Amino acid sequence: MNKKSVLGRMQLPIDVTALLDVVFIVLLIVICHQQRLAVSQEAERAEAVVSAEEKLAEAEAARSLYAERMETAANLSDYVSILTVYVDYTPGNPSERHIRLLDDAADAEILSIPLNPSSQEEAYHTLTEEMHTRLDAADGKPVILSLDLEHILYRDEEAVNNLFSSMQADYDNLYFK
Repeated sequence: MNKKSVLGRMQLPIDVTALLDVVFIVLLIVICHQQRLAVSQEAERAEAVVSAEEKLAEAEAARSLYAERMETAANLSDYVSILTVYVDYTPGNPSERHIRLLDDAADAEILSIPLNPSSQEEAYHTLTEEMHTRLDAADGKPVILSLDLEHILYRDEEAVNNLFSSMQADYDNLYFK
C-alpha cells in the first residue's frame, strides 16, 4: 500500500477551538464597532436636533421682530409724515425732467409735474405750495423730507435742497436728508 491511500483513509482530528476563538473575537470587535457607531450617530442626531431648535428659536425671534416692525410701520403715519421728492430725468435726454412728490406712509404719488426750462419756475412754485400744504396739514408732527438722488441733475438737486432749507426755517417740525 502506498502512503496516499493510507492517508486518505485515516481520519485526522481537526481542532477548531482556536478557530472559534478567532471567530468570537472578530464578532466581539464587530459588535463593539457597531455600538460605537450607533452611539456617535445618536450624538450627531441629538446635536442636529439642538441645532434645529436653536435655528427655530432664531427664526421665531426674527419673525416676531418683523411683525413688530410691520406694526410700527403701519402706525408710523400716525406719528410722522414722510415725503420723498424725485426730480429725475430721462437718461440720454436730460431736457425731459419731471418732479414727483410721494407720500411714503400712504404709498401714493401726490404730485407729478413736468419740468422743462420754460416751466421750471412754475414747477418749483407748485412743488413749494404742495409741500407747504402738507406741512400745514401735519399739525406739528414731524415731517421727514427725502430727496432721491438716483437720476437727478446737479442744478435740480441744488434747487430742491435750497427749497428744503428755506422751508426748514419756516417749520420747526421739518427734517430733511
